[in-house]
Amino acid sequence: LFQKFVRYTRFSAASYADSCPNPPYRATVANFFNVASTDTQGYLFRDDAAKELILALRGTSDIQDFIIDFTSKLTAYNSVGVSGCDGCQVHTGFLEAWNSVSSEAIAATNTQLTSHSGYAPRATGHSLGGSLASLASASLMGVGLNPTTYTFGQARTGNPAYANMIDRILPFGKMFRVTHSNDGVPQMVPTSDGYRHHSTEFWENDPAGASTTVQCSGQEPLVS
Repeated sequence: LFQKFVRYTRFSAASYADSCPNPPYRATVANFFNVASTDTQGYLFRDDAAKELILALRGTSDIQDFIIDFTSKLTAYNSVGVSGCDGCQVHTGFLEAWNSVSSEAIAATNTQLTSHSGYAPRATGHSLGGSLASLASASLMGVGLNPTTYTFGQARTGNPAYANMIDRILPFGKMFRVTHSNDGVPQMVPTSDGYRHHSTEFWENDPAGASTTVQCSGQEPLVS
């Protein structure tokens, strides 16, 4: 698992670049997304050796991203491919960012799958990008694309109903939420505001390595 975490960390890091002429693992840039209205960027990478399509969404990089981060009021969860999530609420800024790019990202993934049958969808992102990857995963599942997702330093993204929904549709083996040492971003959006992480967490102690990465168990308390 640790080697998989390293792999998708590199794709998450690559999403911060304005151009990516040499993607990780000799992958190809299939699409670049850049929505000016929400300052949301990301890449769809195609790795022909691994037969994967990796949707990598950029994390916090500039002032507008910080504004999105702090637009933290919970709002009703409405997004492409999502239905029947009773009581689900999510971070307003994160949802607006994902919704602004969702149609383009899903269409690009479908186009690639049409010409590359059998490739496996993946979603990944760091920080803000991790929260966007969480939201993206639910949409991808909802349209039948069945992703496996790796997030790094993800902020809390929604309320307990949202967390439970993610745990249900992306159980262990489909969703990997990786945190590192004393990174503050996963705690930035507090449980006291009604948020909760979805369950499966892998925590990297320092120095990061396979022997110092542990799987956390159980759900996060509602109040901390």
